[in-house]
Amino acid sequence: MCIESIINNYLSQSGDLLNLFGMVGMSGLTILIPIAIAMFNDTKDFEVLDKNVILNHVIKAQHFIWYIVLIFFPLLIWSILPSGLKLIGLVVWGVGVYYVFAVLVNSYYWIKGRKFDARFAYLRNLRDPEDMEESWRSVWETPKINTPNEKEFFQIFSEVIDDLMKKDGK
Repeated sequence: MCIESIINNYLSQSGDLLNLFGMVGMSGLTILIPIAIAMFNDTKDFEVLDKNVILNHVIKAQHFIWYIVLIFFPLLIWSILPSGLKLIGLVVWGVGVYYVFAVLVNSYYWIKGRKFDARFAYLRNLRDPEDMEESWRSVWETPKINTPNEKEFFQIFSEVIDDLMKKDGK
């Protein structure tokens, strides 16, 4: 069976296959809603830092609209796509679904307690001055940080300051 016959037989028909694709995309997005609510309601210490980590590192909100477009745009134009492009549309849909489910996996690890790993990764890569100021303030204003985590925060802070000073030529 060649690729052309697979495309003509399975991907050209819209009915059940399109519904299945749409349901898979919607299920990922639907599951994400209560998870996002739980993540935002769970903050006590590091409140501002955690908000930034969740939005920019766990959920990656700046890219999330593109994930939705990747999932639903191929479904919207499915009926006008020629047979050869339907396979590409399916790949685009799959990429969107992959990213949404990657967000779900990241959210799971956040909720399960791997918060410090995500916080450290976020702070290492943070370069926006406004986010940097409020995130680091959130760290240093948090009472009772355990010693190993405080050392790691200080190490990251030192590296970030050194990088900033090198960029400024000081």
